[in-house]
Amino acid sequence: PGISESCVLTVITNEPTRYADGVFHLNVSEPLSRSLGVLRTALGIVDEPGYIGKCELNESEGLYFPRAKFTVSFNQTLRIPDDGQNHNLPPGLGNLQLYSVEQFKDCPQLPQNVRDIGGLLIPMFKNEATWLGFNGSSGCAVKIGVGKVNAITGENWDDSRDLSKDPQNYVVIPGQPWLDGIMGKDGTVKQFVIAEQGKGITVEEQVTGKAE
Repeated sequence: PGISESCVLTVITNEPTRYADGVFHLNVSEPLSRSLGVLRTALGIVDEPGYIGKCELNESEGLYFPRAKFTVSFNQTLRIPDDGQNHNLPPGLGNLQLYSVEQFKDCPQLPQNVRDIGGLLIPMFKNEATWLGFNGSSGCAVKIGVGKVNAITGENWDDSRDLSKDPQNYVVIPGQPWLDGIMGKDGTVKQFVIAEQGKGITVEEQVTGKAE
């Protein structure tokens, strides 16, 4: 069972978060993820780590998370010049195809570290970029990591479920229809593009100094 399957009377308060007599008292200053953890424990809801649940791969549509009832698509677009200038958003050119690493585990061209990590492959040309599209109706907060960098804040990635309001380190679905790229320190957005590891040009290497 999940919280979204039933209604819980909620009161916003300055008192500590608690669930008592059928009422959820939500502290206004406490991180939402921590507050929901209190509620889930009180209701006896037990989740596996990463409670958003496993996703289903649709090669042409994207990733569908049935438990959270939302889809993430990877959309093809043009790569804008890296000339230090601001540019208008390029047009969308349809969804990129997604493939499971498992499908190519015997391919000798696939680096061993990619086989070990697993996940997805997204074929792209160097003159292409992608943006993320979101579609869902159940209401959820999603943190997005690019390497070891939070794409929303541009800061180091945090593996915890904690959500932050300042700076906001998550997007809310529905409400956020897409994400064009990674937030830069100067407030501009950098596109999601191909970058070779080990040469200091990936976002992860520029922020953390490592290529993990």
